[in-house]
Amino acid sequence: MGLKDRIYYKALNYVPKHDLKKLLKNSDQSFNANLEMAETAKMLSFYFHEIDVMVDVGPHKGKFAHSFNSFIKTKNIICIEPNISLNTEIRNNNPQLKIEIVACGLAEKEGKSDYFEQEVSSMNSIIESDKKVLAEKFPYYDPSKLQKNVLDIPTFLL
Repeated sequence: MGLKDRIYYKALNYVPKHDLKKLLKNSDQSFNANLEMAETAKMLSFYFHEIDVMVDVGPHKGKFAHSFNSFIKTKNIICIEPNISLNTEIRNNNPQLKIEIVACGLAEKEGKSDYFEQEVSSMNSIIESDKKVLAEKFPYYDPSKLQKNVLDIPTFLL
């Protein structure tokens, strides 16, 4: 069973009287991602009802933190996001939460790491993308807009 099918069957509990299969098939990626985040947070709420700290590695725009806190009350959220241009969006998507944003990357070893910034910021990564795969899977992708930067990788954060 594919990801969309799993999301569809689980989401039936949350969005009654909608043709979710049609929505998932025809919707944009942000709807699918938001639904997946909400389902993940709901699943975790069976194990945790309230926590002191949640660490969100690669929060992008902070939408998972928002979904997470909708189901699990969280006192503090630490977002590890190397793309500092997303800080404002992370905070705007979570105005009610106490959030600390740490601008660095995470890897197996401390030091420096390449950081590849894509035209679509949700695809940024310390792992270089295969341009042929990107061209095939994302025809709107413009490989000339790829930027390679260097990130600091700290020994520890907390």
